[in-house]
Amino acid sequence: MAASKTVVLVTCLLSLFSNSILAIPADQAVNQLAAVEKRNERSNPKPLVLDISEWAGIAELNCWSMLCRYHGERVWQRAVSASANDRHRTASGADMVPFHTDQLASRHTERINDNTVSAEEFPWASMEEGGNEAAVMPATEDEQGGQGRALSSAYQTQNVNRGDWFKITFNPPNRRGRYCRALHEEPPNTRICDEDPAQTIFGSTAVKLAKFAFVLERVGKPFGFRRLNPGKGTRSVEVEVEVELPFEA
Repeated sequence: MAASKTVVLVTCLLSLFSNSILAIPADQAVNQLAAVEKRNERSNPKPLVLDISEWAGIAELNCWSMLCRYHGERVWQRAVSASANDRHRTASGADMVPFHTDQLASRHTERINDNTVSAEEFPWASMEEGGNEAAVMPATEDEQGGQGRALSSAYQTQNVNRGDWFKITFNPPNRRGRYCRALHEEPPNTRICDEDPAQTIFGSTAVKLAKFAFVLERVGKPFGFRRLNPGKGTRSVEVEVEVELPFEA
């Protein structure tokens, strides 16, 4: 008798569950499916959560760029082509190793300290917006390695495929620097860009990040870099722009 009641109860529950599914209007079901399909659109990006434990300094450089050049923009698009990374590094000037000792004078660049010989660019080379007009800033090679591992893993494990739009979140929160904390506020706190506070980064104290942001200028030979002005900028680069080099850099 008890078994019979159990069967009846289960049957009733299944019936109610089925009815609740059938009760969903067809247009609502279509909208739900469309929402999933729109994950690759800028208006509905995929989340990209990055562990910055091994590269908190570089994350702070990236946050400065997103907050002060792009008004707090955290939504970006992964490059459509695998070959875009190399093209973007060339277009931004990052592959010119502008922070190596033998390049500082001719490229008109400056390091934060002697360990910051690696060129960190933002938007990243792996972004569709990367390349021309990307900000290039000095970073350490150790942190570059940590960033590369974290980003490559996150793209794969979080299903951010080529051409996908994604929204950046840097974790854990206790590793975020001043610009990263301001960037992750709702809305982003861009007032810090005008303040341009000094902070400790890559082992150096009293560093003002705006001083170390450079953009490639294709004038003269060899090509040099110009400093970006501190403070809030404008989002000047929306898509990749390929530039043919008129002569050897």
